[in-house]
Amino acid sequence: MGVEFKLTLYHAKPKTAELAAKRSFELLKSLDDTLSDYQQNSELNLATAKAFENPVKCSPVLFELLTLSQSMFVRTSGLFDITVGPVVRLWRTSRKTQVLPTLSDLIHAKEQTGFEAILLNQTNQTLRVTKQNVKLDFGGIAKGYACDSVITLLKLNGISTALVEGGGDLACIGSPPGRKYWSISVPGLQKTLEVKNCAVSTSGSSEQFVEIEGRRYSHIVDPRTGLGLQHLRQVTVICAKGSESDPL
Repeated sequence: MGVEFKLTLYHAKPKTAELAAKRSFELLKSLDDTLSDYQQNSELNLATAKAFENPVKCSPVLFELLTLSQSMFVRTSGLFDITVGPVVRLWRTSRKTQVLPTLSDLIHAKEQTGFEAILLNQTNQTLRVTKQNVKLDFGGIAKGYACDSVITLLKLNGISTALVEGGGDLACIGSPPGRKYWSISVPGLQKTLEVKNCAVSTSGSSEQFVEIEGRRYSHIVDPRTGLGLQHLRQVTVICAKGSESDPL
């Protein structure tokens, strides 16, 4: 998923804690293999490539992310859109080369986007796409979902106090010994956040960006224009689930 994950947990028995941590990172590796758009052979990329010709049966995890993403697309009136993958790839190249995408490249990439091209069959848990070059990008939801998944696993392994962080996303249960809350530092925020049993996501345009011809373009792409955001903004969202706070 392109970021480092960190895990903090507490338990009276060290072996229980070590085993829970080991299983957590194994789970994260499995989720990365399933959901990553960076890995050519991830289930996401392989399924999307095959789904143009025929419906493809998805694993429960992949289908759940597709369903959650579709729901968030509707909830945000299209501003959260995992089909923006072709445009995101253009901007990844621009950040490396310091050269803006050409207008024709942007137009071509945008023609490959649009959630109307994604057909989900809830009964059979299959994915079908109606455009040949669809590229899906879970960059705005996978990390939050992964944090949720680790918390669920930890609970099943007898852990009631833990915090998992991946990039700007985190989820937590309980609170550290002797304290009522987890204290979270957010860059640019003058006070720390005190949270428990929730998920927190922070994203903005101040760190990941490219400056070309005197203009700053964020890594966050507006699916309506296909361009990286040019205004400075940072937002922190607190929800019950990371799969909600991350895309919002």
